[in-house]
Amino acid sequence: MQKHKIYTETGFKYRLKAQKTGDLKFISHLDWQKLIYTAIRRSGLKINYSQGFNPTPKISIGIALPLFIEAKNEYIDIELQQEVADNIIKEKLNSILPGNSRISDVVKIPKDKSSIQKRVCWAVYKAIPLNSEINTKINIETIAKEFLLKQNIVIDKHSKKGIKKVNIRPGVYSLNFDKENNILEFTLKAGGGCIKEPPPENPQKTGEGCCIKEPSPENPQKTGEGCCIKEPSPENPQKTGEDCMRESATDNPGTDERLLMDEETSVSSIRADEFLKILTPEINWRITREKLLDNNFNEIMN
Repeated sequence: MQKHKIYTETGFKYRLKAQKTGDLKFISHLDWQKLIYTAIRRSGLKINYSQGFNPTPKISIGIALPLFIEAKNEYIDIELQQEVADNIIKEKLNSILPGNSRISDVVKIPKDKSSIQKRVCWAVYKAIPLNSEINTKINIETIAKEFLLKQNIVIDKHSKKGIKKVNIRPGVYSLNFDKENNILEFTLKAGGGCIKEPPPENPQKTGEGCCIKEPSPENPQKTGEGCCIKEPSPENPQKTGEDCMRESATDNPGTDERLLMDEETSVSSIRADEFLKILTPEINWRITREKLLDNNFNEIMN
């Protein structure tokens, strides 16, 4: 058993895929991390620690899972002091961990690999009504279809800074009810993988983050993703900056829906349990997070 908190520059980083089911849905994100840390110590694997006055084990569990929600594929990054074969790590940890938190896959990744939090963009969920007969009273399929037809869904979000209006509709990628199996499947925005890094300083940036590209003869004002030239032209003396962006969003439904909202409304992700309370307040659900995906809808093991 490792007794000292040792740091080594030549650490080896691994990404684990694990489940968190059954009674583990009742433990917090912090307790889940402690469970993983304890299993690593007891297995004999030598975890690497951070530097500083209070060293901490290099374990990262991305996208906290709310209480009462199970997960089939959770991702954990760990850094070990020594290189160990993937199958040995899996075998050692599964000999310690409870059966409802089994490790299904382990891969070695570069030390500079982006964190799970930064990679994840979407979370896929399945939910089953606790009352199997509820579908005879409430048409869940119709509710789901009507939700997707809405362009903006604004709710009041409470925080320490007060109440803020938030548009949750762009954070819901898909929503479908399987009537035959009584399962609601949905995909929600999660993590920071959907946020692109701002481009380097560009003297051509104008308006609300619009960029000027080469105007085409067919469209001398609007360029790029509905962007427009800041300086008005004789053909279009008034449309610049935000006006052009709003028009573009109206003309092109696929454009970021934030352009349709007023300045006091922001776009936000939403927890699965909170989303279902908004969608079907009369129904209690058993929720399972199936997998986490990047912005290209690929799993993030590699």
